[in-house]
Amino acid sequence: MNLKVSIALLGVALALGGVTVYLVQTSAKPADFDQTEKTLFRFTVSRVDRVVVRKGLDVVYELQNRNGEWSFIQPPFGAADSAKVVRALSELRLSATAESELGTTGQVALEKYGLMKPRIEVAIQSPGESTTFAVGDATPTKDGVYLHLLDLKRIVKTQKTVLAEFDVPADHFKPSADAAVGPK
Repeated sequence: MNLKVSIALLGVALALGGVTVYLVQTSAKPADFDQTEKTLFRFTVSRVDRVVVRKGLDVVYELQNRNGEWSFIQPPFGAADSAKVVRALSELRLSATAESELGTTGQVALEKYGLMKPRIEVAIQSPGESTTFAVGDATPTKDGVYLHLLDLKRIVKTQKTVLAEFDVPADHFKPSADAAVGPK
């Protein structure tokens, strides 16, 4: 091989090496991604045995799971539509992510985000673990809501699907009349 070609190839190799090092150092790392969007809930849907939703001091509904069958504790409606409860829990578990972290309880003025008097408070309990969060105001663009993760003392902005799944009247989880009758 000719000396000029060898020197040119060495120069190209050094330039490509430099570009590679630059790209590795400046590209997003998994830790950076974790800071921009975090999964909020890690509970296992099939292990959840109780869901309580409150507005202020009032219990809107309390649901209990026994052997895969959901029922109402409050109000005393009897059986709940297990598929609707599991769907709501699954939606929360799989889609709720922290779009931005706003701080911790002591750092952030809760009233700024509607968290001094939250719209609802949700408690999800499983054997050996529980998750409780308060839902505050909608974001200024109305595409999300503010959450106060009470167990972790974190304030985050998340999707508004949290409200769609849990800020509903108790009878939302009652079995439909068609389901009670069965197939014709």
